[in-house]
Amino acid sequence: MGWDMDVNEILQNIRSFAGQVVNRRIVTVVGTPAVSGPIENLAVTYPPDGAPKSIITNINMLQADVTTSLHPDIAAGQHPEARALHDRMVDLSTDVLERNATILKELASWLRDQPEPPSS
Repeated sequence: MGWDMDVNEILQNIRSFAGQVVNRRIVTVVGTPAVSGPIENLAVTYPPDGAPKSIITNINMLQADVTTSLHPDIAAGQHPEARALHDRMVDLSTDVLERNATILKELASWLRDQPEPPSS
């Protein structure tokens, strides 16, 4: 990132980066999905007769919000191995988010300490 960038563009990039490093969605699916595409844009499809059962957790550290939705069968205790796996992935994601927040804080501190860019 050079100083030739507009300050508003730099701030927008930092905001976008901050949103990406402090938000996570963890999805655990019981079923037989077909997964394709790059990780940034996964496509998940299911056979017509294979309706999935899932657990979805959204973590938003900026708003201190963790929301989990789960299929009624999983809530009733079916598929405990999927529930345990999902819970472990949420724990790991929370660890990653905490590290990301620390890195973001250090980056903000470093940026604050940098000299003003030269005027053109």
